[in-house]
Amino acid sequence: MAVYITFDYKTSMALKKPFLLFLSTILIFSCDRFMPGGFWLEYQKEKITQNFSDQGPWGGSRTIMWTTSSNQAFTNAVSYAVNHNWTFIDSVHISENMPISQLSSHFPNWFNDGGTILSFKSEVLNVDSDTDSTYLADGYIIFNETRNQMVVYHKWGQ
Repeated sequence: MAVYITFDYKTSMALKKPFLLFLSTILIFSCDRFMPGGFWLEYQKEKITQNFSDQGPWGGSRTIMWTTSSNQAFTNAVSYAVNHNWTFIDSVHISENMPISQLSSHFPNWFNDGGTILSFKSEVLNVDSDTDSTYLADGYIIFNETRNQMVVYHKWGQ
């Protein structure tokens, strides 16, 4: 048994305009929150000092830096990440003998005075273009040595 729903032309046009206006409004005002890593823009947003986002059809990256005068300001960053479906994997201490740039050329070089890198798996997929296999994208929280600066770096896609 098939059920058919029909609309006349006037009804469908009357519904189409409000729907398109609603959809456009949602996309314009909340696009960043729906993009991978976009939830970080809501984390202590008054302390964000740099924000770079490169979104494309095949992937993208997001890098955000927070700065504060207190070394206790970012104590809840790990729980914030976990509450947004990032899974904590590992941490590594960096020093002047092993700067961030030696660990990965992908990390922003905003500070090199030592600190800690926390690695996570996000819920966003990466695609290996050679094999077409998929895996969860990495996300990183990087603290400088004095913990008054924090950077989140997230890259996904191909």
